[in-house]
Formats: sequence, C-alpha cells, structure tokens
Amino acid sequence: MSGAQQVESIKATVSPQYASVYANNVAVTSNFFDTSMVFSEMLGIQDGALSLEQRVRVVMALSQVKILAWTLLQQVGAYEKEFGKIRLSSKVVPPELAGFLELDQNEHES
Repeated sequence: MSGAQQVESIKATVSPQYASVYANNVAVTSNFFDTSMVFSEMLGIQDGALSLEQRVRVVMALSQVKILAWTLLQQVGAYEKEFGKIRLSSKVVPPELAGFLELDQNEHES
C-alpha cells in the first residue's frame, strides 16, 4: 500500500486573517521559487501621477501560479461563451498581448 491518501472531499475553514478586497490592478513579479502579486485599486490621476492603493500581496509557488493561470483562462472562456467577448482597450494592454487578448477593434481614439 502506498503512502498517498485519496482525497474524497475538501473541508475549507475561514482564517481570522481572511480578507475580501476589491482590486482593478495587479503587479506581478517572479523569482526562481515563486511569484508575488500585489493587488491594488486605481484611484485616478492625482498631481499628474496614477494613484494606486495597494490592498494585498499574494505569494504563490510557480506550480500553483501555472494552475491558477489555466483556471483563470477557463473562467474567462466560460464567461465569454455565456455573455460575449470582454472588450479591452489598446490603451490599457501592452502591444505584445494585443493579438492574444483580441483588442476591441471599434474603439475610438480621442
């Protein structure tokens, strides 16, 4: 008999440090071992600078980040199948991602 146990269910508990936060910006950095994501809320432009309020930092092993990336792609795909494509402006997307993210071709420059 092997030492591996079969999981039949998941029991989740809520930590006293649990927090639910809103974020519309994320900064991602990685090193050899893990990835750090700092989630922030963009508050607007103040004195010529974009103002961000950092809300929470999440550090994950790269193996978990890869699973998260796949899971997020699945979630976005399911959403777009149900409700239609999510429209993105070229003003907020790096040029190297334009083809992958299918930018809104109907946006108007002001």
